[in-house]
Amino acid sequence: EGDNFGIINSLYVDENERNQGIGKALIKACEEEIKNWNVKYMKLYVHKNHIDIDFLIKFYNELGYEIFESSYSDEYCMLKKIN
Repeated sequence: EGDNFGIINSLYVDENERNQGIGKALIKACEEEIKNWNVKYMKLYVHKNHIDIDFLIKFYNELGYEIFESSYSDEYCMLKKIN
């Protein structure tokens, strides 16, 4: 549906604060905000050489994001339809 999407440009949770639901809460807050803008899709990019790539892909998959075509060979583009 065209270019009607929001982008999460960067997300980082300090190592000492991980596994407490902070990352999930941040993503959900972005998704809720984007609904107010009448945007239909949210996308984000994950660097393929990231040390925690398997964890990140699983984390975003659990939140409803799927790997989508990426024009950048060093990144995965992940996309989710926002209802």
